Amino acid sequence: MCFTPVISISNAIIEFILAIILILYFPRSKLRNFFAFFIVMLGTYQFSEYLVCTGSNPEFWATVGIINYSFLPAAGFHAVLRTFHKKFSLFFIYIILVIASIALVVIPNFVIKAECSTYFINVSTLTNTSESLFYSLLHLYCLLCRIYYYVLFNNL
Repeated sequence: MCFTPVISISNAIIEFILAIILILYFPRSKLRNFFAFFIVMLGTYQFSEYLVCTGSNPEFWATVGIINYSFLPAAGFHAVLRTFHKKFSLFFIYIILVIASIALVVIPNFVIKAECSTYFINVSTLTNTSESLFYSLLHLYCLLCRIYYYVLFNNL
């Protein structure tokens, strides 16, 4: 997690406003709702960062942020497939992420510590203090999905 509370809440507000602008001013776009939802996901992540510093349960809000940004690579890949009108199975794109998110909620004390420093928010988890192993595996999974679809469609 990255920013101080003022920066996080500012980003969240800007992203929520941008999503509203997309919905109000681009009514005929086929991808409008999807990209608005993607921007809301980014805003929700920033809002969870804000609540790590100002809320009453920083570990809970850190978990919400972790789950939220775990879905961003898959959602981006989903957008690319949708943009190019490729048939795809949402099940294979999202199933590992859903299972990982459920595990994050079920595992007791997955987030060991979440604290605010002067410039950054520091979160320590069971997998690693920087969460690198967990996210390396999730990003590897997304990459494997992309390779699968590249081979399947041979032009993506």
